[in-house]
Amino acid sequence: MRQILLFFLLSTFFSCEQKLTRPFTFKEIGWTIDLPEGFEVDDSASAAAKMAASKKSMEAINVNMVALETKHLIVAKKNVSNYFICSLTPFDESEYGSWLNATQKIRDISFESQSKKSPLAQFDSLTSLITIDTLSFSKFLITIKENNQLVYHSVMLSKLYKGYDLKISYGCSDNDVAKEIKEMLRRSKFSNL
Repeated sequence: MRQILLFFLLSTFFSCEQKLTRPFTFKEIGWTIDLPEGFEVDDSASAAAKMAASKKSMEAINVNMVALETKHLIVAKKNVSNYFICSLTPFDESEYGSWLNATQKIRDISFESQSKKSPLAQFDSLTSLITIDTLSFSKFLITIKENNQLVYHSVMLSKLYKGYDLKISYGCSDNDVAKEIKEMLRRSKFSNL
């Protein structure tokens, strides 16, 4: 009888939906997140390749930022078309010019490059503000629709923070994954504010 009861309790416990997360703390900015289950964190070689591609993009659009100094704090993906990235680039407006202008150039080229990839899709963008643990970020959303159905969206959150251009970016083709990322951001914490 005890074995049956124990089996029942264990099976009930393991059948309950549990959202596993992995905590990450980025000491450079005092930010802690709990990365949702199923995300794979890229290794440093893969992150370096992405950084090299970012550098070429920056040079191509003549953004006056030193892309060589960009550091990816985390690059994670879930399945093929869902990703999450946080990066830091030292940014001194007296040296590089207006952070707002540089950020707008990056947004423009991002929209343009995505629209070139799928010329038959319908694209839209929206800029707004979002708060993560009392810090206000500029949010740039790009939505992609085909036959009036949302197929993909990407979000770039930007903030000039402690001398860094802080970018938190994610893209999703799966609405459930987008909800997981939004919840992760909502629950994340900045220390040393």
